[in-house]
Amino acid sequence: MLPFFNDGCNDDHRQWYLPPDAIMRLGKGQIGDIAFSPDGKKLAVASSIGIWIYNANTYKEFALLTGNWEKLPSRTYIKVKYSPDGRILASINNNYEIHFWNTYTGNLMAKTRRNQYGINDIVFSPYGKTLVSSGNDATIRFWDSQTGNLKGVISEQRGVQALGISPDGKIIASSGGEDNAIRLWDFKTRQNVATLTGATQNIHSLAFSPNGVLLVSGGGDSSIMLWQPKTGKHIHTLTRHTGNVDRLAFSADGKTLISGSSDGTIQLWNAQTWQHRKTFNPGYKHLSFALSPNDDTLANAYENGTIQFYDVKTGHHKATITGYMPGKISTAFYPQNSFTFSPDDKKLLTSSGHLWDVETGQQHVLTEGLKNHNPIVFSPDGKFIASGNKAGGIFIWYANSGVPRTILAGHSDEIACLVFSPNGKYLASGCADYSEHTNKSNDTSIRLWNVQTGRQKTILTGHTGGVACIAFSPDGQMIASGSEDNTIRLWDTNTGQHIKTLEGHTGGVACVVFSPDGKMLASGSRNSENREDKKTDYTIRLWDVNTGNQKYILSGHTGRILSVVFSPDGQTLKSGSQDGSIRVWDTLKGKHIHSLWGYFKFQSVAFSTDVRLAATYSRNGTILLWDISKK
Repeated sequence: MLPFFNDGCNDDHRQWYLPPDAIMRLGKGQIGDIAFSPDGKKLAVASSIGIWIYNANTYKEFALLTGNWEKLPSRTYIKVKYSPDGRILASINNNYEIHFWNTYTGNLMAKTRRNQYGINDIVFSPYGKTLVSSGNDATIRFWDSQTGNLKGVISEQRGVQALGISPDGKIIASSGGEDNAIRLWDFKTRQNVATLTGATQNIHSLAFSPNGVLLVSGGGDSSIMLWQPKTGKHIHTLTRHTGNVDRLAFSADGKTLISGSSDGTIQLWNAQTWQHRKTFNPGYKHLSFALSPNDDTLANAYENGTIQFYDVKTGHHKATITGYMPGKISTAFYPQNSFTFSPDDKKLLTSSGHLWDVETGQQHVLTEGLKNHNPIVFSPDGKFIASGNKAGGIFIWYANSGVPRTILAGHSDEIACLVFSPNGKYLASGCADYSEHTNKSNDTSIRLWNVQTGRQKTILTGHTGGVACIAFSPDGQMIASGSEDNTIRLWDTNTGQHIKTLEGHTGGVACVVFSPDGKMLASGSRNSENREDKKTDYTIRLWDVNTGNQKYILSGHTGRILSVVFSPDGQTLKSGSQDGSIRVWDTLKGKHIHSLWGYFKFQSVAFSTDVRLAATYSRNGTILLWDISKK
């Protein structure tokens, strides 16, 4: 467990909890939730790799809570909450367990068993001895916050979305179900004491005022409704949001109500006159917000991967925490992320438009235009970036500014692969369909483009499945393409003529690369799970380019081969796989040399141009750098 420092950051967070062979982590995962400690000195950030703890005054990270990372992979944390006395931090992870952390030591004290139906919300009792949770299994559960033992259960007829607890701890409010009702429960007896009706859509958030006189609810109809818990009467409705109101909180003095919505805004309301006071709208969808205990600072977490701090009275921006990956945490999986090294190997560009400095780990946004573009690739001189999108469009960008230069139109399906010729004059592109229902793409062509003019030079046809990968020979005179039809085809770059077809893979070909002398070709396969025969082929194959004969079959990976690259001398081959390993192979003997392993399965793997570094992207939303030159 990382020492739980209390005097600020005195360690490099990029080195915390790395696999043995990794040298740096780029990014801190994706943000799930944020919470201030009751004394206002710390900010907890639930993320896809653990819970980050920050000094709330310096905005510096000083701890990362992961549980037992070395024995079990860390979970994605989607919600976090401090106990009223600040001694315990409770969190929900994507396995739907509740973890209880000691905030002084950073140790995991206890955890609950998995709720297979999901946990939606948690609230502490006023003295912190009990944590209450709501679930899709139509239950409200009461937990001992010291031991994690179950103390009691309320069974509902429908799934419970949001919870609230009165300041005196006597009443629990819950919402959820098709009747859009709010139910009030006696904390001790677990009996239903009232039902509040009148909301027109599902209620996503609840909050009691500090004096317990009011209960506010936010729902799918974009409104905020005010209720009197004692009488059950609806007394007022606030309207300003245009999306689901998914978070509500009162200031400690009860004078301000804060609401957050899927419309991307956070609104501040006068809780005495109910007049609107202020709007925070930076242009990004918000994930979570937290108000400091002294009511002077509002922390907002956004889908662009930043946490912004604002002065509540003036609305002025105070600070920004960066380093998180853009996007919203999914409890199921993360989409594959494409990235590429710059030709000088000093930068790493992701398909979110973020450019990372490989040496320092610093990031900045190159262009928002690259968001959701996949794949991306630098030109050999580093002046241009090419990217593809799902509609079949190809974009050429100026690498120094992120400004678009040219759009290449011609493909009719999602772009799967892009590669520049060695001299940078041409760009080759292909489409592939990774649908669960079919392994065929309507557009199975390879198109060769003139980068300067933006015009199509030639179209290469012959594959019967989508084209997943393309490679130029070192002299640029030949193109190799791998397809979902399980074949590799070799083409003459100048004439566009088909030279030969390499057959042997029993699954779709996911990656191809020429050796530095151009005499050998390496290919990696993916398992075509949608095929009726369901054959598994996670092999790497080495081919003689002149004869088309297969030299070696390299076996050992247990997942899709994501990338392969030859060493500069051609004597070794590096491969990265979805199984979470990077393997090194002897190309002269066709033998495995050694492996490097991560804690998570990889979604993407990229190798530096000098083949000294590997970068891997995992479902936890971070990029790891590996030194593959020493072994």
